[in-house]
Amino acid sequence: MIYRTEPKKKPTKKMLGKPKFFFNKIRRRELILVIVAVLVAVFGFGVFQPILADYLYYQMVDVDASLAKNHNLFEQLLQAHRPIRNWSVPFPEEVSARSVAAVEINPHQPNRHLLIKNADHPYPIASITKLMTAMVAIDLYQLEQQTTVSSWSANQIGNIPLIKEGDQLSVKDLIYLSLMESNNSAAYALAEIKGVSAFIQEMNQKAASIGLEQTHFITATGLTGAGRADNYSTANEIIKMVTYLWQQPEYEVIRQALASDDYAIYDGTGAFYYRAVNNNQLLGDYTSLIGSKTGYLPSAGECLVSVFQGPTEDAYLIVVVLGSEDRFADTKHVVEWIPEAYLYSFNYGL
Repeated sequence: MIYRTEPKKKPTKKMLGKPKFFFNKIRRRELILVIVAVLVAVFGFGVFQPILADYLYYQMVDVDASLAKNHNLFEQLLQAHRPIRNWSVPFPEEVSARSVAAVEINPHQPNRHLLIKNADHPYPIASITKLMTAMVAIDLYQLEQQTTVSSWSANQIGNIPLIKEGDQLSVKDLIYLSLMESNNSAAYALAEIKGVSAFIQEMNQKAASIGLEQTHFITATGLTGAGRADNYSTANEIIKMVTYLWQQPEYEVIRQALASDDYAIYDGTGAFYYRAVNNNQLLGDYTSLIGSKTGYLPSAGECLVSVFQGPTEDAYLIVVVLGSEDRFADTKHVVEWIPEAYLYSFNYGL
């Protein structure tokens, strides 16, 4: 039997049709847009500003421009990476602190590290310690609980005002004195209620529960302990501790103390005892400053933690400087540097 086969026909141009590309015109433009946005986010707006400006112009005047049809895409990409670093603005060299961290906190977004210098290196933290002292005191005691000041408490270094042996003060008043005037006698008196050693153990357990792996406490005051050892932490872990403090409703009294200009204290009999005045010189300079804690030791240098309110109620900026020659000037430099160094950043320096 003979089988006949038809000769294969060569495909014609009509049969082939138009060549298909993986990226059509619109997809190519969107891809370019994504690449530009990523480059801006990584390398900063200043480097790519001329290229980006030209690209946006030609896309908008092109009647068939995909950007004009998908204008929300670019805004969404920028929003995801704001604020955008402008690398033409250098690190503020006038900052003298050995360690610096400036981090934007927003519970709805990842934390944004705007400025970092030796932020994971442990340094002595002096009276920044008293933030943990106050948190543990609130965990253990009632705010209105009265305590009698011992001779050990009264004789602590840096006892201003002169808390005297036998004075009766509430836990709340001791917290305010510890935080506003960094009074060491007040902090020691808080530890004495439970027992100093047991209280310090609670401080270290609290640090571990928060996830502070490079933080250790030897004293409740922040003063140098036995063997000339200091309490220590890192700028990043202080950021973590303050974030925790700011997010827990039970620590509202601590946040109030850190933001107060002054506070009237009455003794156990109801008589006026003392008016505490906050020793932070930045309070009143910035309307967005909502709390801060100072610290100083010769071994630690000047230290300062500052919290600035962000554009929304649950967003804020935390600035930590450790080992500074001038903690207030350093914090000012950092806060006023941010809106210059970042585009689309909130101006905390107003």
